[in-house]
Amino acid sequence: MSWRLPACCGTATPGCALPSSGGGSRADELNTLRTTLGVEDRVTLLGLRRDVADLLGSADIFFNCSDWEGMPLTTIEAMASGLPVVATCTEGAAELLTPETGVVVPVGDPAAMAQALANLDNDDAVRIPMGEAARERALSGFSHDRMSSELNAVLDAVVMR
Repeated sequence: MSWRLPACCGTATPGCALPSSGGGSRADELNTLRTTLGVEDRVTLLGLRRDVADLLGSADIFFNCSDWEGMPLTTIEAMASGLPVVATCTEGAAELLTPETGVVVPVGDPAAMAQALANLDNDDAVRIPMGEAARERALSGFSHDRMSSELNAVLDAVVMR
């Protein structure tokens, strides 16, 4: 499999910048693609970071282009930060996102990803309320308090048997 970058890295959305945090075995491949496409000024590889919350606070949109995801914590964190999400249609994204909180696109379809990013980037009237709805959904449905409360309930039920 090879990396694919959304078209907004090129000229489709001039103001679009795509910082990427993290690392992994394919970082060199992604860096080579970034150089080959000539988008080094728009796609920044940040490496492993401990200040991701600060990075999310400076973003307008979060996107996750995984081929497979269970329940992506990064997406929940982005939603809790008030960001609308564009994600590939994995099990986790399909469960987390609603039309009010984000956009789900097919796996392996960079054109659909680019279009969804461009649409949100160009429409504050959609992007901002979507981010607010994403925050509400993350905090009400996926907060640490809620999950620990449910885990305690399960443990209580098992211990009480």
